[in-house]
Amino acid sequence: MVIFASDVLAGILIVVALILLIVAILAYKRYKLRAAIISFFVFLLFLIKGIIYELNVYYSLDLNTLAIFLGIDVAILISLYFALALRG
Repeated sequence: MVIFASDVLAGILIVVALILLIVAILAYKRYKLRAAIISFFVFLLFLIKGIIYELNVYYSLDLNTLAIFLGIDVAILISLYFALALRG
């Protein structure tokens, strides 16, 4: 089995997204900021993106990952817009 750089990066994406997801939950519990909820949603989307990629690679699901990832990226951008709009 050959390990590609994209597999390593997807693994790093999953770990970092999971850590930041936990940090966002703790930040919301402590400070009750609405931006922390949106950050939680954004990090959850990144986690889902990494999991979809890894499942597609290891189980050969033949998903149209480009369309899926572009859709997730649009959701992330919209979420980040609302995070900025809530602050202003």
